[in-house]
Amino acid sequence: MASRLLAASLGSLGSIGSIGSLACLGLALVALPSCSSSSSSDANGGDVGTGDGGGDGALGPSADQACAGLAKARCQRLAACSSQDLTTRDGDEATCEAREKSSCLHGLAAPSTASTPSTAEACAAAIAASTCPSFLGNVPIPACAAKAGGLAAGASCAFASQCQSTFCAVPKGSACGICAPVPKVGDSCLSVGCGPDLHCGKTAQLCVAFVANSGVCDGDKVCDFGLGCVTAKGASTGTCQPLVGTEGGACDGKEQTLPGCDRSLGLWCPSTGKCAKVSGFAKGGEACGLIDPAATFLSCSSGACIVPTGAAGKGTCAATAAEGGACDIGGDGPACVVGTRCVVSGDAGTIGACVSASSCK
Repeated sequence: MASRLLAASLGSLGSIGSIGSLACLGLALVALPSCSSSSSSDANGGDVGTGDGGGDGALGPSADQACAGLAKARCQRLAACSSQDLTTRDGDEATCEAREKSSCLHGLAAPSTASTPSTAEACAAAIAASTCPSFLGNVPIPACAAKAGGLAAGASCAFASQCQSTFCAVPKGSACGICAPVPKVGDSCLSVGCGPDLHCGKTAQLCVAFVANSGVCDGDKVCDFGLGCVTAKGASTGTCQPLVGTEGGACDGKEQTLPGCDRSLGLWCPSTGKCAKVSGFAKGGEACGLIDPAATFLSCSSGACIVPTGAAGKGTCAATAAEGGACDIGGDGPACVVGTRCVVSGDAGTIGACVSASSCK
């Protein structure tokens, strides 16, 4: 089995953060872990980019205006806070805006949603005024959080704001979900993720809170945004410590004695033990990852680096798949672009096709 290398090995680039409210705003399932909800349930965290398909009155914004503005706010903020994440996720700002706008417009057709073009505008304004830790972190910006919609528990949904509960439980590999209570700490996340503010523990498959600075971390308890889990060799637990955010700062690629480097700032930890800038970006099909552990690390442009087991951190870029394209929910192949989900049919295993969730009924 191969494992997805989103921006290098966890130790090389530090803990994998999320794009905060960015992905929460639409139904995006992005290659980068994203937002206050886990990447397996981005539609569950919030979807203020969606609306009712029209303006909120004669003087209100149109759907097209609201979605264009929200897409621009998201992508410009991402470019300013983490050009690394922007390039890895979308390649460039124009592509980011096109994908985000399309995702937003898909959501406008969702029945019973509480989101409107005006709430999308409010979210865009909040994003523009947000700090980078707030935007990139694991807690949604309040103005961008899901609103209570009109659908009762058990109803088919695609977006959180369709549901009275503000949570749409979408099973992994499915396009649509059902309205359900927002998961709380200790709930199972084996199939539908955890929604906002929580993540799914790797070992126990239960929803757990992110761990703050100086807290205890392990395979289930993941450090909050901007922190790495420093775990001594042979130990089962570690301590959350701030990632190194300066080029030349002392780091530990294995995070056994020191934290790794801040991936969102485009840094990685070479075997020299000093944070360095990522060497460049590879395209789909090209070599990526730890090309030279002492000197060269390549991220992927609009894709994920797939590293085979035993390959010592060196892999191949899998370009992000567009709607209709082949994808892999197991992390061993392409992820889907913003606005689509990887849907697996029958006994296809982890291989599926990227499908828009806008038609869920």
